[in-house]
Amino acid sequence: MTPAQRILASVRNTPPAPPPIAPPPPATPPTDAIDAAKQRLAPGVPLESWLRSADSPPPAMYLAPSTVTVSGASFTDAHPRVPFSDATYDPCGDDLPRLPTVWVGLAAGWPSLRSGWNAPVLAARCAPGELFAVDGGPGFARNALHAASVPMAAYAAYAAEEGAARGDVAPLYIFDAQLSTRRFADGAPFSAEFSVPACLSHDEMAKRGGADTAAARPLPARWLLVGAAGSGTPIHNHPLTAAWNTLLCGVKLWVVLPPNAPPEALLLGDACPAEGDEDLSAAAWVRHWGGALPAGAQVIVQRAGETVFLPAAWWHVVLNVASSTAVSSSVYLRRDWEELGAAAVERGECEGFARVFRAEAARA
Repeated sequence: MTPAQRILASVRNTPPAPPPIAPPPPATPPTDAIDAAKQRLAPGVPLESWLRSADSPPPAMYLAPSTVTVSGASFTDAHPRVPFSDATYDPCGDDLPRLPTVWVGLAAGWPSLRSGWNAPVLAARCAPGELFAVDGGPGFARNALHAASVPMAAYAAYAAEEGAARGDVAPLYIFDAQLSTRRFADGAPFSAEFSVPACLSHDEMAKRGGADTAAARPLPARWLLVGAAGSGTPIHNHPLTAAWNTLLCGVKLWVVLPPNAPPEALLLGDACPAEGDEDLSAAAWVRHWGGALPAGAQVIVQRAGETVFLPAAWWHVVLNVASSTAVSSSVYLRRDWEELGAAAVERGECEGFARVFRAEAARA
């Protein structure tokens, strides 16, 4: 497992978020809440270590219709956009794309897309005491996912155009696994404002896992992602699950690589150029390669309303070019169960999954 996969796997079985308490506690001042989260993610590390040096300004990022420029390097998206129709695909997803695909129209009727669900909108609708898990930061902080959480209002202030995130070398990123159970302050569920198409709803693990389903998933099934400009997800893949990500506001730069990409292209482990780290932040990875990406890499510039679909095992690094909010989900497809499952068991990955897979094989 990559560092990103290892820390994400640690949050399976996270209990649902508690309901809002009335009256809510006083809101923590934004800077204090963010600083406290940093200290929980990296105990003993001075807060100054999170900051850019005086001679290292934030990466300049510019947008054109299909191109993003980051620190002088241009990344151009040549992916065709595919109109989404649930009726096009088998209900179990057996004929979903085998290559990275960008769909348009999947979220056309979502209230979350119409309202934008940006950080200020979410902050206004959430109870002041409601906390959201954060991820990200420099290498010394990326081994502690869900060790810290912040109110949405604090994160909105941090992620604002002139907020403190601009001063961080790798900004914090709301990466919250409680999307399916969260409610707004008025009691309305978050899940009422988006929907999952039938072809992405059939999860083979949910069918076969029984009581072991939660423990057998390397990752939670669904996430709310709210990221300041410059935040992002380090290079990783999902060896067993396909993934889809619908952007509700903002812009994301994706670089995706095939499952057989070598460590030298991924900059993982011994190939990571940062001394003492196993991977780079999203921004550092993009800056390292500049416009000369490794062979086989594909660029996607995702905009609001678009859905990126990745088949299982494809590598990807994602940079928030502008403050962004997305719904992200992973699904065990029936078509992948035997081939990818057997390979994962042979490699000794994810003991919870291996237990379910072996039990299924014994019953066959």
